[in-house]
Amino acid sequence: MVAKVSEAEGLDPLTINEARARPDWPKWDEAISKELASLEAVRTWDVVECPKGMNIIRCKWVFKIKRNAAGEINKYKACLVAKGYSQVQGVDYDKTYTPVARLSSLCTILAIAARNDWDVDVFDFQSAFLNGKLDKGEDLYMELPPGYKVDKRLKHAVVKL
Repeated sequence: MVAKVSEAEGLDPLTINEARARPDWPKWDEAISKELASLEAVRTWDVVECPKGMNIIRCKWVFKIKRNAAGEINKYKACLVAKGYSQVQGVDYDKTYTPVARLSSLCTILAIAARNDWDVDVFDFQSAFLNGKLDKGEDLYMELPPGYKVDKRLKHAVVKL
Protein backbone atom coordinates (compact mmCIF):
# COMPACT_ATOMS: atom_id res chain seq x y z
CA MET A 1 0.00 0.00 0.00
CA VAL A 2 2.85 2.41 0.78
CA ALA A 3 4.31 1.90 -2.70
CA LYS A 4 0.94 2.67 -4.30
CA VAL A 5 0.44 5.78 -2.15
CA SER A 6 4.00 6.96 -2.90
CA GLU A 7 3.47 6.49 -6.61
CA ALA A 8 0.09 8.25 -6.50
CA GLU A 9 1.55 11.24 -4.66
CA GLY A 10 4.65 11.29 -6.87
CA LEU A 11 7.04 10.89 -3.94
CA ASP A 12 10.56 9.81 -4.71
CA PRO A 13 11.87 6.71 -2.92
CA LEU A 14 14.26 7.44 -0.06
CA THR A 15 16.20 4.16 -0.15
CA ILE A 16 17.06 1.49 -2.68
CA ASN A 17 14.86 -0.97 -0.78
CA GLU A 18 11.94 1.42 -1.07
CA ALA A 19 12.60 1.77 -4.81
CA ARG A 20 12.73 -2.03 -5.19
CA ALA A 21 9.32 -2.37 -3.50
CA ARG A 22 7.63 -0.04 -5.98
CA PRO A 23 5.91 -1.13 -9.19
CA ASP A 24 8.16 1.24 -11.16
CA TRP A 25 11.34 -0.55 -9.94
CA PRO A 26 12.46 -1.47 -13.50
CA LYS A 27 12.74 2.25 -14.31
CA TRP A 28 14.73 2.93 -11.12
CA ASP A 29 16.95 -0.07 -11.89
CA GLU A 30 17.62 1.35 -15.35
CA ALA A 31 18.47 4.75 -13.84
CA ILE A 32 20.90 3.08 -11.41
CA SER A 33 22.52 1.16 -14.28
CA LYS A 34 22.98 4.38 -16.28
CA GLU A 35 24.58 6.17 -13.31
CA LEU A 36 26.95 3.25 -12.64
CA ALA A 37 27.89 3.03 -16.33
CA SER A 38 28.62 6.76 -16.35
CA LEU A 39 30.80 6.51 -13.23
CA GLU A 40 32.67 3.52 -14.64
CA ALA A 41 33.17 5.20 -18.02
CA VAL A 42 35.14 8.04 -16.42
CA ARG A 43 37.03 5.64 -14.14
CA THR A 44 35.74 7.20 -10.92
CA TRP A 45 36.95 4.20 -8.94
CA ASP A 46 38.71 0.86 -8.85
CA VAL A 47 37.28 -2.05 -6.87
CA VAL A 48 39.88 -3.20 -4.34
CA GLU A 49 40.20 -5.24 -1.16
CA CYS A 50 39.50 -3.06 1.88
CA PRO A 51 42.80 -1.95 3.45
CA LYS A 52 43.11 -2.37 7.20
CA GLY A 53 42.65 0.71 9.35
CA MET A 54 41.17 2.94 6.63
CA ASN A 55 38.08 5.06 7.15
CA ILE A 56 35.53 3.82 4.63
CA ILE A 57 33.16 6.50 3.38
CA ARG A 58 29.57 5.37 3.19
CA CYS A 59 27.29 6.12 0.24
CA LYS A 60 23.66 6.02 -0.75
CA TRP A 61 21.40 6.36 -3.75
CA VAL A 62 19.31 9.50 -4.18
CA PHE A 63 16.27 9.06 -6.41
CA LYS A 64 14.37 11.79 -8.23
CA ILE A 65 11.55 11.74 -10.75
CA LYS A 66 12.13 14.49 -13.30
CA ARG A 67 8.96 15.99 -14.78
CA ASN A 68 8.33 18.13 -17.85
CA ALA A 69 6.41 21.44 -17.84
CA ALA A 70 3.08 19.57 -18.06
CA GLY A 71 3.91 17.59 -14.91
CA GLU A 72 4.35 14.31 -16.80
CA ILE A 73 7.23 12.01 -15.89
CA ASN A 74 10.18 12.87 -18.12
CA LYS A 75 12.78 10.51 -16.63
CA TYR A 76 13.88 8.63 -13.56
CA LYS A 77 17.17 9.84 -12.10
CA ALA A 78 19.40 7.93 -9.69
CA CYS A 79 22.46 9.66 -8.25
CA LEU A 80 25.11 8.00 -6.11
CA VAL A 81 26.29 10.28 -3.31
CA ALA A 82 29.16 9.80 -0.90
CA LYS A 83 28.44 10.54 2.73
CA GLY A 84 31.51 12.72 3.10
CA TYR A 85 30.56 13.83 6.59
CA SER A 86 32.17 10.62 7.85
CA GLN A 87 35.59 11.90 6.80
CA VAL A 88 38.05 13.38 9.28
CA GLN A 89 40.09 16.46 8.34
CA GLY A 90 43.80 15.68 8.23
CA VAL A 91 43.07 11.95 7.97
CA ASP A 92 40.81 11.59 4.92
CA TYR A 93 41.19 15.06 3.42
CA ASP A 94 43.17 18.26 3.69
CA LYS A 95 41.39 20.65 1.33
CA THR A 96 37.82 21.00 0.10
CA TYR A 97 36.58 22.49 -3.13
CA THR A 98 32.94 23.21 -3.84
CA PRO A 99 32.24 25.08 -7.05
CA VAL A 100 28.94 26.85 -6.44
CA ALA A 101 27.27 29.68 -8.33
CA ARG A 102 25.60 32.28 -6.13
CA LEU A 103 21.96 32.90 -6.93
CA SER A 104 22.62 36.63 -7.38
CA SER A 105 25.32 35.83 -9.97
CA LEU A 106 22.96 33.57 -11.90
CA CYS A 107 20.20 36.22 -11.82
CA THR A 108 22.66 38.84 -13.11
CA ILE A 109 23.76 36.63 -16.00
CA LEU A 110 20.14 35.85 -16.93
CA ALA A 111 19.22 39.55 -16.78
CA ILE A 112 22.11 40.46 -19.10
CA ALA A 113 21.09 37.66 -21.48
CA ALA A 114 17.45 38.84 -21.48
CA ARG A 115 18.47 42.49 -22.04
CA ASN A 116 20.65 41.54 -25.01
CA ASP A 117 18.15 38.99 -26.39
CA TRP A 118 20.73 36.20 -26.11
CA ASP A 119 19.83 32.53 -26.20
CA VAL A 120 20.40 30.65 -22.94
CA ASP A 121 21.08 26.91 -23.04
CA VAL A 122 20.40 24.67 -20.05
CA PHE A 123 21.65 21.14 -19.48
CA ASP A 124 21.43 18.44 -16.85
CA PHE A 125 24.56 16.59 -15.77
CA GLN A 126 24.24 12.84 -16.22
CA SER A 127 26.71 12.19 -13.45
CA ALA A 128 27.65 14.75 -10.83
CA PHE A 129 30.52 12.82 -9.22
CA LEU A 130 33.59 15.02 -9.18
CA ASN A 131 36.52 13.67 -11.16
CA GLY A 132 39.34 15.60 -9.56
CA LYS A 133 42.78 14.09 -9.27
CA LEU A 134 43.97 13.20 -5.79
CA ASP A 135 47.55 13.86 -4.73
CA LYS A 136 49.84 10.93 -4.06
CA GLY A 137 48.97 9.39 -0.70
CA GLU A 138 45.44 10.89 -0.72
CA ASP A 139 43.61 7.60 -0.98
CA LEU A 140 39.86 7.63 -0.40
CA TYR A 141 37.84 4.46 -0.01
CA MET A 142 34.09 4.19 -0.25
CA GLU A 143 31.80 1.27 0.44
CA LEU A 144 30.36 -0.49 -2.58
CA PRO A 145 27.25 1.23 -3.92
CA PRO A 146 24.10 -0.61 -2.81
CA GLY A 147 23.26 -3.16 -5.50
CA TYR A 148 26.75 -3.08 -7.08
CA LYS A 149 28.00 -6.53 -8.10
CA VAL A 150 31.71 -7.40 -7.79
CA ASP A 151 34.00 -10.41 -8.02
CA LYS A 152 33.14 -12.73 -5.13
CA ARG A 153 36.84 -13.51 -4.60
CA LEU A 154 37.19 -10.14 -2.85
CA LYS A 155 36.14 -10.76 0.75
CA HIS A 156 35.78 -7.11 1.82
CA ALA A 157 35.54 -5.16 -1.43
CA VAL A 158 35.42 -1.36 -1.47
CA VAL A 159 35.96 1.22 -4.18
CA LYS A 160 39.12 3.32 -4.23
CA LEU A 161 38.18 6.76 -5.53
